[in-house]
Amino acid sequence: DLPASYVITHPQPAPYQPAGAFGELLTRYRCLSCHSINGSGGTLSTVPFDRIGSQLQRDYIATYLMNPGAVRVSLEVRMPVFHLLKSEADTVADYAELVFRDDSLDRYDARFSPVEEKHGSELWGQIGCGACHQIGGQGGYVGPDLSNAGRRLKPGWIAAWLASPDKYKPGTLQPDYGLPAADVRALTAYVSSL
Repeated sequence: DLPASYVITHPQPAPYQPAGAFGELLTRYRCLSCHSINGSGGTLSTVPFDRIGSQLQRDYIATYLMNPGAVRVSLEVRMPVFHLLKSEADTVADYAELVFRDDSLDRYDARFSPVEEKHGSELWGQIGCGACHQIGGQGGYVGPDLSNAGRRLKPGWIAAWLASPDKYKPGTLQPDYGLPAADVRALTAYVSSL
């Protein structure tokens, strides 16, 4: 046993309790049993809501909520099928799009040139991204399938993830290649084009 003076306890974050239609849905479907917001909630899901509006496309969120599926090829779906109404899925997607934002991700300039996209495609092969990720059924089984990444992920999130994956998910299997900004941008252009 350690003396009490040596034990550091971290205060628990205040539970996130939004009002309105989103708050009702969050409570009804018990989203915070698995997901977290600002450190409050469950840890079963690897997807905290904090910046989800800057990570995922709004229409993807709504569609996914109505029919959840696995994003990683090798993992089974853990997200329950709640049979949400379209209006409910839209409410959650709209709230995420408006509230769960990270300004640093939203400022990313996503106007890519064909040269950047081509360079990104070449980097994909040189770095060996296909060893872990699939595109069109070809590739590895470790990381998420990126076949439709352009419809699912926002460019600012792709770039931030590629530049510093461990910052966003400590212990991730995604390697931090220490890519220069131009290469991060090129890979982001390519993945966004998928």
